[in-house]
Amino acid sequence: MVAKSKVSLTNPLTQTILLLIVITLCLVQIYNHSQIPELNYQELNNARTSQEKPAMIATSSTSQQEDQEVLFNNNKRHFHGTEKFDPSVWKNLEPSRAVPPHEQAVQVGHGDLGCVRQTNHTRRHALMRVIVFQKDGQTQLQNLISHYIQALRYDEIVIINHDGNDPFTLEIIDEYAQLGVHVWNCNGTSSEVMSRDEIAKGLMWSDVISMYKSDSEFLLPVDVDEHLMLRMGAKPGSPFHNGSYITWNRDDLSMALSELSTSGKFYKTVNATVIPYDCGMSKSQIRVNRTMVPICIAKIFFRGVDFNGTDAGNHYGIPRDEFAYKCQNDGVENVYEITNFITVHHQVTCFNDWLLHSLRVANEKGLTDKAVNCSQQDSRRVVEICNLWHSFAAANFSVWKMKDIYQDRVCSMLRRDESGNSSWDDLFVGY
Repeated sequence: MVAKSKVSLTNPLTQTILLLIVITLCLVQIYNHSQIPELNYQELNNARTSQEKPAMIATSSTSQQEDQEVLFNNNKRHFHGTEKFDPSVWKNLEPSRAVPPHEQAVQVGHGDLGCVRQTNHTRRHALMRVIVFQKDGQTQLQNLISHYIQALRYDEIVIINHDGNDPFTLEIIDEYAQLGVHVWNCNGTSSEVMSRDEIAKGLMWSDVISMYKSDSEFLLPVDVDEHLMLRMGAKPGSPFHNGSYITWNRDDLSMALSELSTSGKFYKTVNATVIPYDCGMSKSQIRVNRTMVPICIAKIFFRGVDFNGTDAGNHYGIPRDEFAYKCQNDGVENVYEITNFITVHHQVTCFNDWLLHSLRVANEKGLTDKAVNCSQQDSRRVVEICNLWHSFAAANFSVWKMKDIYQDRVCSMLRRDESGNSSWDDLFVGY
């Protein structure tokens, strides 16, 4: 009698095969999902009541291709409108990762933490400069740039590539560099300089951002899954009501920024989460607290003149512990300026995205060994991924069982009750 062989799920070869299968599934899903029309935040207007919404400034198809000027009221500077994104210009682009030989490379850093500028674009004053810290962001990076370019110029965006070596992502960065996006390469994590990778990230991020503070009216540090949006039709800190709507364009952005206080405080945004399209929702939605009052851990942005550094998560600013303590004890409204800006987190957009990310992190963090103790990991997120890996292994990596886990741990937390609201008093806003 021949004994049946048993495949070890902790075997590196088995894990590699599983990862390839998941990547294939994800690519198929991405192709299928590409047939879905691009999300339009202005569709929220369809869910409004008969109350009249403030008129939005219309831009003609001709003027979209021109470099329009928008008056920034605080200091009478003029800022040029965003160039219309045309994917066809990508076809004949040549890679240019390195700084031209005749240009002197700009480098900043602390000890073995270093960042080197990879582009040498002409600098224009920016209404808001977005600085994204990413590693191998792939399609997330594409989605992020496609979002921000609806309100900003390409040269108002800075990409920090931290130890990234994924060919697809590097190609994306090359193409955006040709369009005017500023690019920096950063390397180094903890080593002898810092005891934690998170502190190192904050230092590298702050070093690069500081290079742009003198020619940027506002500075917005973001991770690759963070899309800034703007709530219009209500005062900052007031509840979300039927007259409110979500938007993202340069005219509204310029107007909203011009109305912000010049107190010197950092600006708090309100956290929101995208609901995955395969969680059974009838249309794309985001989940945001209806009170529109930010919590202490919500993301922040800065005036250029006020920037002196940020923490690894861009939650508090520097000194992090001091701001965190004041916020918890004195109240967020007494430490930060409350705004109508919303940071929408695109962390999970579908099952395949969630599964691929979970498997990749589990592999990178060495969590695939049965002997790993999840409770001893150094962050809540890693503990969550560790527990997920063990759940996958217990399910023998069955796709159907892993989908059940996804429904239970992701979708069920986002489902609404019969009145349309969740138990957290959150609002589900269509867009």
